[in-house]
Amino acid sequence: MIKILSNEDSAIIQTEQILPDIHRLIKEMIHNSIDAQATSITITICAADKSIVYLIEDNGTGIEVNEYFLMKGGTSKYGQNNMYGYKGLTLYSLKLVSDFSINTNYNGIKKLINAKNREVSVMQGYKDSKGTTISISSYYALNPIRYNYLLTNLNKNIQYIVEDIRKYNTVHNIQFKLYKNQSILYNTPYSIANKPLSITERIIQIYNIPNSVRIVFKGKYFILECIIEKEDGKGARSNKKEKKIQGIIHNKSRILEKSSVEKAVQSGLNIPNRVFYNLEILEDKEITILSEISRIGKYSIEEVLAENEKNQPPVIFNLTDENNESASQQSAGIGNSARIIKKAKQEEAENKIPVADLEKGEIVSKKSSNTREDIITLEKDSNSQINESECNVSEIHDNPHSKVKDERIQAIVIDKNECLTTHTYESGIGLTIEELAKLVIVGQFNNGFIICTLVKEGNIHMYIIDQHAADEAVNYEQLRSTVVYKKQKLIQPMKVNLTEYDMHVIRENMEYVKRNGFGLNAELTELIEVPSYEDRIYGENELLEVIESIKEDNIEEGKHIIFTELRRLLASKACRSSIMIGDVLNMQQMNKIVSSLSKTTRPWNCPHGRPTIILLQNRRNRIFK
Repeated sequence: MIKILSNEDSAIIQTEQILPDIHRLIKEMIHNSIDAQATSITITICAADKSIVYLIEDNGTGIEVNEYFLMKGGTSKYGQNNMYGYKGLTLYSLKLVSDFSINTNYNGIKKLINAKNREVSVMQGYKDSKGTTISISSYYALNPIRYNYLLTNLNKNIQYIVEDIRKYNTVHNIQFKLYKNQSILYNTPYSIANKPLSITERIIQIYNIPNSVRIVFKGKYFILECIIEKEDGKGARSNKKEKKIQGIIHNKSRILEKSSVEKAVQSGLNIPNRVFYNLEILEDKEITILSEISRIGKYSIEEVLAENEKNQPPVIFNLTDENNESASQQSAGIGNSARIIKKAKQEEAENKIPVADLEKGEIVSKKSSNTREDIITLEKDSNSQINESECNVSEIHDNPHSKVKDERIQAIVIDKNECLTTHTYESGIGLTIEELAKLVIVGQFNNGFIICTLVKEGNIHMYIIDQHAADEAVNYEQLRSTVVYKKQKLIQPMKVNLTEYDMHVIRENMEYVKRNGFGLNAELTELIEVPSYEDRIYGENELLEVIESIKEDNIEEGKHIIFTELRRLLASKACRSSIMIGDVLNMQQMNKIVSSLSKTTRPWNCPHGRPTIILLQNRRNRIFK
């Protein structure tokens, strides 16, 4: 029987959408403080046993308490588009799922509001300074499942809160402080506190980007400034395992949440460097903005990085017209010293020659194949001799578990005296790790590849395994399993530059930090012990990797991480000790390679990214009785 939900149940369901977790709760409280023109916001999360109290204090204008206060839809921000909150739902929803008290001073009028068990009382307040202090307890205590979930995921939510505060700090000149119990997790950097800096300057200070190249993309309704971390003097990028691309979308007065625009920016800025972007929306025309942002990929960003020195005036590209080869220097926040660069990439030729229409020796442009049956077979000319050492084959593969049925093939048919340069394949190979052990070896091809077959679901699948890449993947995993760090005491302590939140993460996970070979002083400002492996000593960058692995909850009980630099070293060792292309293998050796590969945790690529196995053919297995 269908029944109508009660008003109370409907309101609680709506509340769970508005305030689903701790992160969203604190975010809404920050919005209220910013809308109240606060210049100082302090957040304290007091966690003890199985109870959490949230305390938010600001120096804003306070709350005007009248007959509509805490009613659904009651708001003082109606019609004010440049404010974060205007629906009048947050405090009303909070009343349904928690107990709280609000002590506010609005134009000298002091009020104390207590909400307990959904009953509200208002009395004379005692807050002398202007602003509001709100204390929240028993958040979702009446929902045991959600309450336990919040307790379990408290640290993950705190991480999201820190990330949000950083973003708000780039746009709003506010002194933020975040505490968990007595530990400070975030404090607005002194270098930007109460200083009239541009948003770009604040990003550089908040995210600690000392060396960067700036690129500006100008659209009709937006300005996108990208601050790209430049490689250090040794040519190695920072080992910080933070998000590669992060930034803010705003209209100068507030942060905007636009997931589709954010995805478009991340897709266009697909480079290995860390990127922090500052996207200012001049007018909210999302379709046009998305269309223009999609053109970012046509510009050679990596060439700009290679050609430009650190901390130079920004390079500007104009996205408003695809045929416009230069950009105007007149834009908000961009000085006349900025340089203008022409497009680095030209459009590809539209008319492609089909492979079937070509004679031997002619060059084929990129060919797109939509079905697995569109397979091109190239006959080897017996008179052609190709020097393998001069050939460089590059291949790209999706996750082998992908169920994508379509297959894109980029091929080049070459003259018999030229080398094969590029093949790109993107397709799921329809193979699991368990099925690797079931492959039937046919033999060796060209002294470099192992041909295998597998009968599955009435089809014969034929695979080719790169014997060098496969053996390298096996050797790499064996080397990883033998790594043990030795602790090296430092004669001279090494200073480390950690944020308050990083220090909190270390304190909460000191055992894991020590397991990875690090020892710090009591203030967590200096390294006094560092890990070593063979003749290599590791330091601050590797400590940051450990911290980031904790933030990502990517730690295993009793195990340690393998540092980025060490992974490169192990990959090099594995490569040199592996079977090479050109080595002749017998059936026993081939079986050993395939069997060992099936027992690894990452069998699809060698540590350098080279694929180990490719699907060659998939034909219907006709069985005649």
